[in-house]
Amino acid sequence: ILEKRGHPDWKLTIDITENRGLDYYSGLSFSIFVPGVSCEVGRGGRYRIEGVTPETDTEATGFTLYVETLRGLLPEPRRGKRIFISEGIASGAAEKLRAEDYIVVHALSEYGSGEEEAKRLGCGWIYENGKVKALA
Repeated sequence: ILEKRGHPDWKLTIDITENRGLDYYSGLSFSIFVPGVSCEVGRGGRYRIEGVTPETDTEATGFTLYVETLRGLLPEPRRGKRIFISEGIASGAAEKLRAEDYIVVHALSEYGSGEEEAKRLGCGWIYENGKVKALA
């Protein structure tokens, strides 16, 4: 299946002696590993869902991915230049700033539109009177 549907570099290792000693799984279980990581990034297998009576039990297969582990494998996000703009600034001005590679953060009147609010929101610049101003 991996050769037919997957990538030729994918590897599958089967360890038939693997037994976690958990009664949760009722059949085949597996762990998911990726190159460069010493721990598993997911686990799954076949398990039984108990019904009202043993005759109504069903089987299912599922898996869990460890999102925090996977998240740690992602490259650091690109940190753009965050610029704070006040309410009422024309959308054309915001589009121009985006074209200049700024991440535009709009002010909300209930929180204010000054430098203090811009800094609180992690902005390094503020757009005032039609000009970009760097914040100290």
